[in-house]
Amino acid sequence: PFHVLYGYYPSITDGVLSHAVTETKYEDVNFLQQQIRHRILAEHKLWTEKHASSHGKPVQYEVGEVVFLKRATTSTGDSTKLQPRYRGPLVITEVLPHDVYRVVAIRNRDNRQYATTAHVTNLKGYHLIDEMEDQQFSE
Repeated sequence: PFHVLYGYYPSITDGVLSHAVTETKYEDVNFLQQQIRHRILAEHKLWTEKHASSHGKPVQYEVGEVVFLKRATTSTGDSTKLQPRYRGPLVITEVLPHDVYRVVAIRNRDNRQYATTAHVTNLKGYHLIDEMEDQQFSE
């Protein structure tokens, strides 16, 4: 920091380092600071790309896919460990903007149709086992 701020290395007069700097060499402070700014910007760009690549893009669902919806825990006074974490199965009926989906329950409970909208972060895909996959598992 001293070298970048003033353009030369400090002369230290005590201890072992007193003979380390023999001649004072002045450098352009603006040039040094500009080099450091470029390095900082390059490192910042590198880290933002690294951060963006580590966070994957959200899953894209299509109309008709079967999903499960994350359910909030209800406070009953007991432990929430054994409460169901997902509600479903649900079917996607409409794709809305900003990764939001309209979902409808497959099974009706008490003759009532459950329908809601949910963000993709609250949905979990469900893959039905095909007959071909079922034969592979049985072998």
